[in-house]
Amino acid sequence: AYLALAEHYRLRGDLRESLRKLLRSRDFCTHTRQSGAVCLLVVELGVDLRNFALVKDYVAKAEHTTDLLHTDPLFAAKLRAASGLALLAEGRYAESARKFA
Repeated sequence: AYLALAEHYRLRGDLRESLRKLLRSRDFCTHTRQSGAVCLLVVELGVDLRNFALVKDYVAKAEHTTDLLHTDPLFAAKLRAASGLALLAEGRYAESARKFA
């Protein structure tokens, strides 16, 4: 239910409330796949909100879902891109370039 509410608020443009609902929904994840998917949604909202500290935290949490990282190349690519954006926002250009390469 929290994921549906988060999507509703995101579509309405209320990104902060959407983020609150996503963060609450992560508490109820039972599988690592669910947790990884919610982390990716939080990362996407963090990029939209330009909250790059949140992006870095949730990229790190999502990287601990090794089954998704090894089986879903799109998931891993999205995490690398988000990590590169966070590094770019911090002014760490060389590290950011390595993430995008």
